[in-house]
Parts: sequence; structure tokens; C-alpha cells
Amino acid sequence: MTPQQLQFHKQEIAKLLANGWIGPTYSPICARTIMVDNRSDGTGERKMRMVVNYRELNALTIAPDFPLPPIQTILEMLGGAQYFSTLDLESGFHQIRMAKEDRWKTAFRSVMGLFEYKAMPFGLKGAPATLQANINAYLQPLLGQGVIAHLDDVLIYSPDLPSHVTLLQQVQHIFLDQQFYPKFSSCKFAKRELTYLVYTISAEGIKPAADKIQAIKAWP
Repeated sequence: MTPQQLQFHKQEIAKLLANGWIGPTYSPICARTIMVDNRSDGTGERKMRMVVNYRELNALTIAPDFPLPPIQTILEMLGGAQYFSTLDLESGFHQIRMAKEDRWKTAFRSVMGLFEYKAMPFGLKGAPATLQANINAYLQPLLGQGVIAHLDDVLIYSPDLPSHVTLLQQVQHIFLDQQFYPKFSSCKFAKRELTYLVYTISAEGIKPAADKIQAIKAWP
């Protein structure tokens, strides 16, 4: 690791410990961690990210067969909508708790010791399907009725503002009951136009997000 990567690595471990997402372990197995650059949305800025390489564990894992909703199906539901909100869960995968008897399988080595995840980590083969299944189960009464969930990105849409506020309140109550917490700095509320997944959506229609088009235009 470079000095900068080492500093970030220590900060990330401290944050995971403070949030109760990892803890020390005596697991007989462990995965290695690597530091990668992660491009932040739309800015082009490079940021570091700590990744645990679960390749060997994933090779032995039978992942749950729970598909993500097709993007085309999501877009087809938005006809007639005038108001839009997006809720982005705070570290979405970490909001699912790991079963105590399975935590040792997630162990990883660090310069600060050996740790295991208490919350579901990014990188597990079954993590996306598990998160989607949980979100769908919690929001099931509202899905397709003004609410769409694609992993930890939740879209709320409605033809008028009063019904939009009601939907927002219903989703918030469900999340509070299930101890799911949005990252409010990333949420958008009651907008006439916003970006969801890779599209800009509004009452006028749907089009590819501007930053995605710019990336294509800038391609050599």
C-alpha cells in the first residue's frame, strides 16, 4: 500500500468498527483486502475504496435466485407521473445483518488485525439478491403503486403532490420499522425532474442522464 492507501485503510477499519459493521475474529479462513480507485458520480473525481476479495468464498456459494427488476419495466411504470423522489440507503448492503453462525466466513485480514463482518458486506455473491429480496418484502404493498426499488435506490413517483407526500410518509414509516436508514444527503424530494439509475426522468419523458452522454462523447 502507498502511504495514502494505508491511511485510508486505517480510517475505513475504524469507521466499520465504530458503526458496528465488523468485529475482531478468530476465523480459520480469511480473504484479502485491496484498495481501488472509485469514480464518484458525475464529478470525475477519483476516490479510494477498500474491497474485500471474496472470490474463493463466492466460488463455494449458492446464491439466492432473486432477480433485480428490469430497468425497462421500471421506466414503463412512470407514465403520468409529475413528482419524483429518490431515497438512497446509507451503505445499503450493511443494513442487512449477518447471521451470527455465518460471520466467520466473511473474515478478512487487515494491517490492523483479523476481522469479520456483522453486517452484510459488498462483494458477497448473494448480497445483491439478498438486499433486493428484503427491500421488496418490506415495500411489497407499495411496489408498482408509486414506489420502485432497485437495490438500495428507491424511486417514489406520483401524479400530484398530496399523494406524493403520502407515499413518502408510508415509505419512511416502513424503513423506520425495519431499521433501514436513508442517506438524506443523497436523497431528492418532490422533484419535477431528477436522475434515477442512468436516466433523467420527468413529466415530459425519459432520457439518458447527461453525465452518461458526456462520457460517451468524451470517449476517444
